[in-house]
Amino acid sequence: MGQAFPLVLGLVLAILGNPASAASSEDVLESAEFIIERNAGWLQNVGIPGVENGVSVYKLTYWTPDVQGGLSLATAAFVMPMLECEVPLVVFIHGTLYLKADAPSA
Repeated sequence: MGQAFPLVLGLVLAILGNPASAASSEDVLESAEFIIERNAGWLQNVGIPGVENGVSVYKLTYWTPDVQGGLSLATAAFVMPMLECEVPLVVFIHGTLYLKADAPSA
């Protein structure tokens, strides 16, 4: 994992928020699993034009409040550019899904 990963992961946790029953941000994140790394050439070959950097993809598993006030285990795909410099955080959040299997990170 790159040096920027812990910092960026901290920002992601701040965005996810802290469920009411979790004592700290360590209680929110269940796991951060490295999935794959792709370089710029590979991304261009699959049809993403203008790519200059590769990406590292992680699957985040975290706790979030459910509609009954309890906790539900959720997942998110986290894609981080492979850079040595700081970049702004960009987030894409989809709407609520009925079935967990419909989530892109499922």
